[in-house]
Amino acid sequence: MHVAKREGNSLEGIHIHWVADGYTSEITAEKGTIKPAIPDHSDYENQLMYNKTQITMTLYNAKNVAGTTNVTFVKQEIVLFKPN
Repeated sequence: MHVAKREGNSLEGIHIHWVADGYTSEITAEKGTIKPAIPDHSDYENQLMYNKTQITMTLYNAKNVAGTTNVTFVKQEIVLFKPN
């Protein structure tokens, strides 16, 4: 993951790249925000039992590319957590 600029909770130039099962995927967004904890409307409640060090990145106009699939989401939330 790379963030070109962070000022407070504002993010700019976000690029997330990973390989899973031999497939390369990436998410890019020009703007986003970051905050501690999980989203207010959390679908991630079961993760709380593992670790309470989550952060939520909200990306705007996030471009997702996985193989030949290319999708843009107006708003995409990504929850990151530090494993035990």
